[in-house]
Amino acid sequence: MEIIPIYIETDRLLIKTYTLSDAPVLHQFVKENVFMLYDTGPMTLRNNSSLAGSKTFLEKVEQERLSGKWIWNGIFENENLIGQTTIYHLNTNEKATEFSYFITYQKMGKGFATEVMKALVDYCFKNLNLPKLNLRINPDNIASIRVAEKLGFQKTSIENQRFKTYHGNYIDQDVFELKSSF
Repeated sequence: MEIIPIYIETDRLLIKTYTLSDAPVLHQFVKENVFMLYDTGPMTLRNNSSLAGSKTFLEKVEQERLSGKWIWNGIFENENLIGQTTIYHLNTNEKATEFSYFITYQKMGKGFATEVMKALVDYCFKNLNLPKLNLRINPDNIASIRVAEKLGFQKTSIENQRFKTYHGNYIDQDVFELKSSF
């Protein structure tokens, strides 16, 4: 089941599925956000340490999209990449589709994460007909917990030592769930 590339415009942002032509901007984005990606985006950091790595990574991401497993998107403000989001476990035996999102430090606290997640929640429920969505959030990430709660996600469990950081440490994650009302 191929997932159609996402192209969503909000009041201030564009959320679009990465293409190979985004490799230079993705590579630069990762270089500028290394310090934040160690704990939140180890796969992004590991696979985008060079421009060639970003190209290879985006080719793999495209294959995953074509197989229906996940879709990786850039978040753009005025053509500048300010974040990214992933929707995964789309065509698997997992219990629910999951989201991840990341906003660059310089843009935090401006409501962008809420704006992006609201648009993606609506898209997943209305266009993909998904029954429920999950978020896994580091318990120390109070801002992300607030975003989840604003959108109606409910904390359902804690997964101890589940997420592996770039340096190989395992950290806990709170699991939040939102069921479709459509």
